[in-house]
Amino acid sequence: MVHIDERKVTESASSGSLSICLPRWWARSHDLQGGSIVAVGLVGEGRLLVEPKKEEAAQNAQNAGKT
Repeated sequence: MVHIDERKVTESASSGSLSICLPRWWARSHDLQGGSIVAVGLVGEGRLLVEPKKEEAAQNAQNAGKT
């Protein structure tokens, strides 16, 4: 488990993507398709760009419309 420093996480509401700084060894040694995120790609020095899986994004949009 990697501790994610919230100060190093940036989020773009328009694209629904999330950029997280992770060590390169972590990215190489983990299944990036697991959990509720899907990896888009490594950007720069150990930066992982992730976005919600399509089904989850659709569900979140549905839930947002109900409130």
